Amino acid sequence: MKISNRDKGLLLGLLGVVLAVVSYVLIYNPTTLKTETLKTEVAALQKRVEKLTELENNMDHYKKQIEVNKEVAEKVVERFPAEIKPENEIVYVIELEDELDVQFPTLTYGTPVEVAVTDKNAGVNAYCTALNLSYRATYQGLKDVILHTAGKTDRMVVDSLTASFDATTGNLAGSMTINMYTLTGTEKVYEKPYVPAMYMGVSNIFGTIEGPVN
Repeated sequence: MKISNRDKGLLLGLLGVVLAVVSYVLIYNPTTLKTETLKTEVAALQKRVEKLTELENNMDHYKKQIEVNKEVAEKVVERFPAEIKPENEIVYVIELEDELDVQFPTLTYGTPVEVAVTDKNAGVNAYCTALNLSYRATYQGLKDVILHTAGKTDRMVVDSLTASFDATTGNLAGSMTINMYTLTGTEKVYEKPYVPAMYMGVSNIFGTIEGPVN
């Protein structure tokens, strides 16, 4: 079978088209797609480089802020004792009665309740111990209790209270809850409250001569 020159020309043209399509599909198109992917990756890397450059340029500022925040955190931790025991609660109640115009006929010791995990990796936990009290006080005395408690070095706060007018004395009576907060897992250790020496009286109230009982 003979192929005319015209058909040969058509076949060569068709072959050229096929080669062009194959080149586009196998070479040009993948290269184009790869180029677009690389452009996207380069753009993302460029943004990261800009961010890292910004961080590097502000490194001194960040270091200073870290030190400032560290000092602030240390001051906050300093307000939280390591533990609260009944003797701490009793001493604080006595302190309030001695310094302010208030009396506490009854008190109920609290039990520490975990309120937050401040640093799970370091094992630092926060606890709240609620001290429940009944009180009698003047109006000014009641206000002073709230302000005195809020201003204590150890972290504590008057969480709730009730108040009613006592027509007999003209003062206030009610109940209140003082929340005392502690942190465990820090370097702080429990410190016993200071109890001043108390005069205990004479050793023998009858004045008898001490000796063997006959």
